[in-house]
Amino acid sequence: MKKLLLLLCMMIFMAGAFLWGVSDGGVLAEKLGLARGNGDITVAAYGQVPVDTRQDVEKAAKGFAAFCENNLAVKLNRDVRVLVAPDRNSYQALLVKEMEMTEAEAKNKAQYTSGQASGQKGLCVINGDKNGLKESDDRLGTTAHELFHQLQYQLSEGHNGYEQGLFWLEEGSADYMGAQVAAAVGGRSVEKWFLDAKFTVQNSRKVADIMALQHTTEAQRSELMNNRVNSYGLADLMTWFLVKNYAAGQENAKLLEYYRRLGQGERAEESLQNTFGVSLDAFLTAFVDWWQKEQHKTAFNFQGHGNVRPAVVEQLQAQVNAAQEWLARHWGRRLTGEYDIIVAANQEDLAKVAEEQCRISPERARQLAAGSVWVENNSTLIVNGERIADQRQCIFVGGVMMARMLEVQELGAEPCGVEWLMRGIGYVVGVGRLCDNGYGRLTDYQRTWRTELRKKTPLPSLDKMMRQESMEEITGQYNHDDVAKLCEYATAELVRRYGWGSLQNWLLAARQTGDGRQAFTQVFGITATDFAAQIQMLIY
Repeated sequence: MKKLLLLLCMMIFMAGAFLWGVSDGGVLAEKLGLARGNGDITVAAYGQVPVDTRQDVEKAAKGFAAFCENNLAVKLNRDVRVLVAPDRNSYQALLVKEMEMTEAEAKNKAQYTSGQASGQKGLCVINGDKNGLKESDDRLGTTAHELFHQLQYQLSEGHNGYEQGLFWLEEGSADYMGAQVAAAVGGRSVEKWFLDAKFTVQNSRKVADIMALQHTTEAQRSELMNNRVNSYGLADLMTWFLVKNYAAGQENAKLLEYYRRLGQGERAEESLQNTFGVSLDAFLTAFVDWWQKEQHKTAFNFQGHGNVRPAVVEQLQAQVNAAQEWLARHWGRRLTGEYDIIVAANQEDLAKVAEEQCRISPERARQLAAGSVWVENNSTLIVNGERIADQRQCIFVGGVMMARMLEVQELGAEPCGVEWLMRGIGYVVGVGRLCDNGYGRLTDYQRTWRTELRKKTPLPSLDKMMRQESMEEITGQYNHDDVAKLCEYATAELVRRYGWGSLQNWLLAARQTGDGRQAFTQVFGITATDFAAQIQMLIY
């Protein structure tokens, strides 16, 4: 009788433990293949989340569920909550409260990430801060990215992350799927996502070591973020290269197979080999070889839009190519990368293309089109064809565009602390191209700018135009053309004193030091503040 009672108690205890595992959502339930809910995805705001942010997150969540069913033939086997925070502080609080992070961990994550997912909890937390997720595409892609982490966890039975999985494939595949979902619900195309990812990595000041993106601990991932190296962009390129070269035509199916194999107990290297037919070492060798070649390649895809005349597109193409050769002669450098250059018919058409390609509001698109000859959005450049129909203007714009994009590439797409020089370089290179085509001399232009500036109310000194925020504020207060002339005049003075090559030398020094002011003194032998005072005296 005692043995019977003891056996009965043990059965009750085991049943209780089993039920606890299911209700708590632990890994036990996952391994047993028991569903927790119907795979519903619910979105909830944590605070006053902007309407457009919440709408984008909800759109992505709904789109992700449809994408899984229609394109992947798979469904989440448990319910997932998506919590959206309106700002970084709220996001940090959510990480502590819902993800059970320490205050220090949450603060670090909130500083560098736009979202976090916990497969075990069936939870995604989105940082809706507009400084992080500025555009609709960012919000759509990030939400779908975090949701794909839920599917990774489900298929791999929790073996997808950290030391068990491959960091670059875990994050890269989440971005790749996120890009597909975003495109399916009206966001940017997957091709533009790839070109933008390539643009970002090529223009990053610091890129992660590929070997640091394999098996990673939480501490190692934090180190990648704290060192501000581009790791996610590189992971995107690695994933793209993998699926396009080793899974062409069945990219998504192979990615799902990889995670299922992890769930069957295979090591990540085994799953990669068995799924894609390539060893990790062989893949890394092939990728590095491809990427080294890619970084030295330049490709411009010119497109006409609306009723723009083909001759205008052809003229811009010729001037862009000529500007590349000019930069090579004077700086020993050309712009590298792959770009779509779209020539719109007129200002109205430019606004339309900017809205579609840059995924910005109609109001913002009209604002940009009214104040610009061309608009840049990572790997996409959009030009007002009406404003470059004249050959002289086309020569100038082609030079400014190439110089501006090369500046971004040289400086790692980060502010350098001498904004007036950043703007002045582009303008003066455009003028340099005009001079080479018989339209005057740089000294003549400089004399004209000085004469015109003397007629104006004194503008702020250049040392008030160092930071990007200050420059934008001053441009709003003063006549835009006058501010441009001041930047042009000062930059032309540097060319007169030190030659064209000095501008490139400054860009290289600013990239190396991360400090444009320090680089200014290093290259020109005078502080930026003292030079600003000299320019003020020369003009006024």
